[in-house]
Amino acid sequence: DAHVSGELSSRLINDSASLSSLTQFTTQTMLGAIVKFAGSLVAMYATHPQLALFATIITPLNTMLVKRTGRTVGHYGTVQNDAMAKANAVAIEVLGSIRTVQSNVGENNEAIRFMDRLNYFLRVIKGTVYLQTVLRF
Repeated sequence: DAHVSGELSSRLINDSASLSSLTQFTTQTMLGAIVKFAGSLVAMYATHPQLALFATIITPLNTMLVKRTGRTVGHYGTVQNDAMAKANAVAIEVLGSIRTVQSNVGENNEAIRFMDRLNYFLRVIKGTVYLQTVLRF
């Protein structure tokens, strides 16, 4: 009851699309990464064992940093989905009751409300892009 049905349906559509693309590419990416990793280890130890040992020691530290970055980026992905769901909820709500909005001459108010939600979404996107750029370097 705390959420409007439009927001929930928008979130459901976005989440199901994200889940579909995730499951489609995860298996291929994982298998490719395992094969590349095993081949790289063999090649490294065959060419320079000391450097390969150093790289093997450093890898867990790097993995921890990447994991932390992934959690942060994942959080911002959720914030993006929520912001887009709120904007979509306004659109769905207005379209569902368009006659009421028109009879009360509320088109401009609803357009402003929708633009406010879209502007918030764009601010979230800008912040996320900035954060991802900083975290990758």
